[in-house]
Amino acid sequence: MTGIERLREIASAVRGSVWANTDVQFCREHGLTVDNAGGRMGDELRSIADQIEAEQEERITRRLEDREAAEWVRERGGIAYVRDAWRVRSSLDRQLEKAQAKVERQQRHIESIQRLCRERRERICEELNKLKRAYVDALNGVCKRLGLTDGTGLPDMPEVIWTELDRRLMPEGMAWPRFDTGEPVRIGDEVTITVHDEDGDFDRTLAIRSIKYKQDGVLLEGTKNEMVMLSHGERVKRPAPKVLDADGAEIRMGDSVWDNRNWDALIVRSIGDEGNTVACRYVDVDDDAIPVHGMWMPSTLTHRAPVIAADGKPLEVGQTVWPKYPSANRNAQVKRAKVVGIQAECGRVDVQTTYATGLSFLEQVGADRLTHRAPVPAADGRPLREGETVYLTDSPTAFVVDDIMTREDGATVVHLKDGAWNLPQYLTHERPDSWKRIEEDARKLAADYWGCFNFDCDDCPAEVDGERPNERFDTGGCGYAQQIDIVRRAKALAKKEQR
Repeated sequence: MTGIERLREIASAVRGSVWANTDVQFCREHGLTVDNAGGRMGDELRSIADQIEAEQEERITRRLEDREAAEWVRERGGIAYVRDAWRVRSSLDRQLEKAQAKVERQQRHIESIQRLCRERRERICEELNKLKRAYVDALNGVCKRLGLTDGTGLPDMPEVIWTELDRRLMPEGMAWPRFDTGEPVRIGDEVTITVHDEDGDFDRTLAIRSIKYKQDGVLLEGTKNEMVMLSHGERVKRPAPKVLDADGAEIRMGDSVWDNRNWDALIVRSIGDEGNTVACRYVDVDDDAIPVHGMWMPSTLTHRAPVIAADGKPLEVGQTVWPKYPSANRNAQVKRAKVVGIQAECGRVDVQTTYATGLSFLEQVGADRLTHRAPVPAADGRPLREGETVYLTDSPTAFVVDDIMTREDGATVVHLKDGAWNLPQYLTHERPDSWKRIEEDARKLAADYWGCFNFDCDDCPAEVDGERPNERFDTGGCGYAQQIDIVRRAKALAKKEQR
């Protein structure tokens, strides 16, 4: 019989005749009525038994939950791994909260900018309406003074305004400059004038900003501050049809353009052969050299300045490129990147990047961080980079990579800062092992051994083929992985010495 069963038996007996005459003082002290003392005490004892039973069931349930929790932790790599995972999760949660707060701040800023833009647009529209009303009023006043209207509207044929102004504004014996077709030149018209220069005659096209009459002729001033003097009565020509470059932009005299075949920088000198050829002068010549000129087809020229990669070659949409500084983390290494857009104004490039993990992202990077040369792997499979320390595969001597070049025969060679050349397959990022080095590494902390101080586990610098050390060695933590790796290195070194 269990203790709870015995307690319930006593509770039943209390309600019997044996316990009916319970001590009166005891009953009063415990809040029981004297008339039914035995019954009340029996109920109290039964309630205590029920409470004990419920507490035992709660403890059993808690033990089951604790057992299930412990089993769950073991299935997921042990308490150390779960603790690390929770630390990473907490860090990610904090980063998410910060990112959400930043997004909210940016949204408030955007709303503020939008409000300011709306207010500014309303003010600009109001000013434009004022200018429009003032222009119409002034034009109505001119028409009234010329006797064309009563000042409340414009004539049915607005060109009569110019005719009447021409007749009244020009003094006796003077006239507006005219095109060779006889039409008068107006402010804003584009004209072509033959300029007589010591290097020869050439045509200059300008948009008229002002017309000034001088004693010895008519001075035409362009919107770009060009000035040309015409003799009285001299006619000008209308510009030839626009000559367009490879991108559809108009080619003008003095424009800076580039040869889209080799990206030579040029200055447009003149346009001839009815727009079929463009005479240009090279920009990149020595100060003391004679200017070099040439003729180009319009379709070989562009106004779009080239965006130059780190290797000195221009970037073009559709090209395959690689980062100049490839990541040492194999999981973050770029498998390929394709140029999908070029922001020439800021020197940045839109690239569709595919990583070794298979993930692909659209990213924008600086042109100086891209190169047309594919990464050159060392003997350990990691890409070689200028400025980093490497070792010969059979020597612990350290070298610094100075340059990576491709010879005329197609072979890739690495120039080291001591002046030596070597092939990439004879270089490695890992210093050849020694017993002294193994002993030193055995004394290090795990984070120092794997080089992961100040790194999140998601950005582990010791990953190999996407696996962290604890995953590679199938351990509960990277500390255990360090121990197994030390043993592996010792066995490999001992085997090497036996050969």
